Amino acid sequence: MKVGLLLFLLAYSITSNAVVLQGDSRQQVLSPTDPKAEKVGLLVVWNNDELSKKSGCSAANISSKYIITAAHCVIDPKTAKQYDNIVYYPKHVSQLTRSPSRVFIKKAYVHSDYLEANKKQISDSNAGSNAYTTSMVENNIAILEAFSDYSQKHVGTMYGWFDIAAVDDYLNNSNIVDVFLRSYPGEKDYGTLWYEACLMKKDSDFTIVSCDTDPGTSGAAVTVMGEKDWQIIGVYSASDTIRITNNVALITPKIRLALKAIFNGTNENGSVFTKLNISTEPFYNFYIENKCYKDIKVALRLQKTDNSWETYESYQIRLNQRTLPAPDSNNTIYYYYATTHDGTQWWGDKENGITKYAFGEERPFYRKVVPKNRPIRWGDYYRQVSCD
Repeated sequence: MKVGLLLFLLAYSITSNAVVLQGDSRQQVLSPTDPKAEKVGLLVVWNNDELSKKSGCSAANISSKYIITAAHCVIDPKTAKQYDNIVYYPKHVSQLTRSPSRVFIKKAYVHSDYLEANKKQISDSNAGSNAYTTSMVENNIAILEAFSDYSQKHVGTMYGWFDIAAVDDYLNNSNIVDVFLRSYPGEKDYGTLWYEACLMKKDSDFTIVSCDTDPGTSGAAVTVMGEKDWQIIGVYSASDTIRITNNVALITPKIRLALKAIFNGTNENGSVFTKLNISTEPFYNFYIENKCYKDIKVALRLQKTDNSWETYESYQIRLNQRTLPAPDSNNTIYYYYATTHDGTQWWGDKENGITKYAFGEERPFYRKVVPKNRPIRWGDYYRQVSCD
């Protein structure tokens, strides 16, 4: 399933928001062990009636319990309603080197002014219009609780987090500050993490950041190096193709205090941030991993989230490699058949499994069930096959 990316064509007059000017100095982060991947992740959102229209955003850990992203990565800007499903993949660097885990988001806090501005924008124009107001761009911030039912831990506890700083602590009307983005830009291969160093200057009306960005960068933390560690002073908001610029929602002193209230559990709903409950439906991603010294091919049969069954074939799975990603499934039952390429060994079940077509003929599939005492896990569910 090809994943689409949020694209926002903005038409408005900028008054007091931040602007990102195009450049081209991004470097790809290739390994989850790279420190640049430690505190960030890929956010994927979609509605139940639009499974084929998943969108990608960037996000970052900001406490032991919470991550930060853009509000439009939580709220569908065409309807001003929250997305049905939001899933966070921490330390995700590519499709081949997948995130070590996933988090099914159940709770969010969205900037209240953004919510009101989005509703007003829709009422003042045709539904689905891409004309964004200044208020939407300036307040384009959302906070998500990233908790794992499986591990009973929060994502920041697992992988660390960035501190939050008010932008006024670093910028005045004359200085230039080095800032850094870690994001998943849309014109690159889907789900690949990129790092870029930029410049930021505050004028009387706006702030300029000399970065190369693209849809998918939305929600990326704008970070600076503090005295001891990285700190976040803004969130990448959206693009303005008319000006060929991109915009940042800044962490003001007021927003910083509101974030601390969320961290401390003292946020007053409807003040700076409005609390939302997200109905994300957990799902599995099934894989078969090769622990045989010979190359294998695998047929994996599963029920997709639209309730249809389908068989997926993966070829040339080498030692310690897994099958290609298959669609999401919320059924605890799945089937697989595997064989070495030379045909000397196969894995299946003639007695208790099922017979299905794979690799050109009928094959006996294993029938497997995720144990009842194992909830939807925080990561992939896979089995291993080994040679005799």
